[in-house]
Amino acid sequence: MEQTDLDSRVSAVYENAKKSGDLIYYESERHYVESCGIRFEVRLVPGLIRKPDSRPEDTEKKPGFVNPFKPYNPHLHVEDISPTHVLLLNKFCVVPHHSLIVTKEFLRQGDPLGLADFDAVVRVIARLSARSVVFYNSGPESGASQPHKHLQVLPVAGEGAKAVPPVLRKFLAQDSAVGEVASSLGLGFVHYGVRLDPAVMGRLPTRGADDDELDLRVVADTARYLLRTYQQVLGQLARDWPALASSSQGQAGAATNDGVPEGGDGEDPGARSPSGPGVISYNLVVVRECMLAVPRSVHAWNGIGVNSLGPAGLFLAKNTEALNKIRELGPLTILQRIGYAAPPAGAGDSPSA
Repeated sequence: MEQTDLDSRVSAVYENAKKSGDLIYYESERHYVESCGIRFEVRLVPGLIRKPDSRPEDTEKKPGFVNPFKPYNPHLHVEDISPTHVLLLNKFCVVPHHSLIVTKEFLRQGDPLGLADFDAVVRVIARLSARSVVFYNSGPESGASQPHKHLQVLPVAGEGAKAVPPVLRKFLAQDSAVGEVASSLGLGFVHYGVRLDPAVMGRLPTRGADDDELDLRVVADTARYLLRTYQQVLGQLARDWPALASSSQGQAGAATNDGVPEGGDGEDPGARSPSGPGVISYNLVVVRECMLAVPRSVHAWNGIGVNSLGPAGLFLAKNTEALNKIRELGPLTILQRIGYAAPPAGAGDSPSA
């Protein structure tokens, strides 16, 4: 596949940063776990054992904390995307060329996405030759670790349907109308998805554009469309949130001294949202075909930390114990426990196709 201008810059910065030690690439083994007909990818990444999980507010309170994005490491800088955003490489990556869309000014991770955010997203994905998954970890239980607002762009192999992560393929397999907030009954956890309009998304270059080929009118139209869709999805989530947060799952008991909550489900201590129904944590995943938002109740369960890639179909395991635990519990069960279990069909508590 022919490289675009942005491909070349990303590749050059990645190789140089890896050689200089400014970027750490973790070797991984791919494993696959079937769960209710979905083939989840689980990456065994022993190197991550040295990288502790923490929520943004916990990271910020650590002695000597320095915001890694302001100022950012110049050796990880790919480009200034726009007046408001920069493109950086992820310092700790399991997938090569994993990049971050970061606001130039400090904004809180968990602040709603706006037009400038989606404009930056479109400017990036429209100039990459490989298909990408864009995701945003929002709120204290979302799996985010840094307090500075950023979205993430992960390249994926394949073309067409093969480039769509497995959970999103499951969502797209249902018969839902374009632009309609819907959910797949086969997933079992609460989620809010929208099939994106191919007439809009299809205007983006299929294999990426060079810098001077980018049509800024298409960028602006696509960014506005994605913002409207996001607001539609988050509006439905916000309307349902009081019921979710006040459910038995949202109000699960406090942890005991050994870090296992009463009820024995092995949730990490302190994982529950500290602010109750007023705080909405969610994962947002976007590909060219659809947008999916997953409300979160905890950032980890049974020692398994999950960010937006979990709801997309990709889990990370720090050791074989974690890998075996994912196999034993099942990825969909984990997604139900870190989010919210979907009510039975016909219960009317979540959107349905």
